[in-house]
Amino acid sequence: MKRLVEEYRRISEHHWQAERNFFARVVLPSSVVRVFRAGTRPKLLDALVTAEIDNLNSVTSQAQFKQFFESQLCRLARVISRTNAGNPRVYPGYKWGHGTKILCLFLRDTVLHSHYFSEDRANRLSRYLYAPIDNIVISRLKELGYETPFTSIREIDSPEKFYGVQDDLRNAARSVGVPRVWFDDNWGQRV
Repeated sequence: MKRLVEEYRRISEHHWQAERNFFARVVLPSSVVRVFRAGTRPKLLDALVTAEIDNLNSVTSQAQFKQFFESQLCRLARVISRTNAGNPRVYPGYKWGHGTKILCLFLRDTVLHSHYFSEDRANRLSRYLYAPIDNIVISRLKELGYETPFTSIREIDSPEKFYGVQDDLRNAARSVGVPRVWFDDNWGQRV
């Protein structure tokens, strides 16, 4: 019994890190990483589990969240760039397409589905989260009559393209009183 107690003590000291590792693995399944070259996934895992999530505790505005988001995005983009130089499956949208998708998924799960943030804090942060954009979401937007300035994730090659769609999603979500990140529910509801 003593060894079991000690094991739970060890687990409790590192539980937040275990949650981060779990969310990083969950957002990098084969369907997400298949476009990358071999060796990219472990490096992306490292970048996600070392993301400066604690900095979200001081975020009180969309502008602050955007600054946090872009700093973490730069870290992911460096990994993708170094391991996938010239990979036509991810370029030119390696950063604003593929990088943002991975980061949006990781932040969504970390903020909305972990126990790291209080419920009130998670609810406040949920208003700042960006919706992950991939080909399924792009197709849904088109079904709804919304024309994106790209036809695939690899074509999201600028902050203007990424934020333009995010701004429209935010405005539509606000009119209903829900967070923009909920648009990702379409991914799970596809037939």
